[in-house]
Amino acid sequence: MAKNSLSVRLHEAVRAGRARLKKSQDVFAREAGISRAVLVRLERAPSDQVKPLDPRLTTLDGLAKALQVDVCLLLGDSPAEPYLYCDQESIVRVASNVFRLRKLSGLSQDDLSEQSGHFRTYIHRLERLQFIPRLSDVEGIAKTVEVDVTELFKRIPDIEYAERTQRRAARLVDNADSGSEG
Repeated sequence: MAKNSLSVRLHEAVRAGRARLKKSQDVFAREAGISRAVLVRLERAPSDQVKPLDPRLTTLDGLAKALQVDVCLLLGDSPAEPYLYCDQESIVRVASNVFRLRKLSGLSQDDLSEQSGHFRTYIHRLERLQFIPRLSDVEGIAKTVEVDVTELFKRIPDIEYAERTQRRAARLVDNADSGSEG
């Protein structure tokens, strides 16, 4: 595969999926919640002359929803794998799986941040759902914990998903309340 195989996989999955659905770029981009210009860049074959697009996980979620497949299908080697659409946000799945795999690897948040080339607080903020990372960042973490990137996007138990999203919502409310006090 090319230099950035994840970019190639994503490019191929988006092009093939849109063709399968027989949707124009305008319609598909609108359904995915992205601009047509972003879709054009995603569908363009990665090359040495053009820097591949490095989407955030929210963009991947929009693409997966528009294609009616799971995010893992956009990133996996085998499009024959049976990934049905999953409505769990990628960021929540990634945060949970990073936490689990980091613990299994015996790494602290600081260790994983340093080994994956991020600032000291990066993994802490990721696991607490405090920002939306880019695909390349998730790929670097996957390499550090020695798993395929799709392992970080695997579905998590519904109860865990609900708990994580509730904690995130509570933090957002707390932050909004503390910001309004003056």
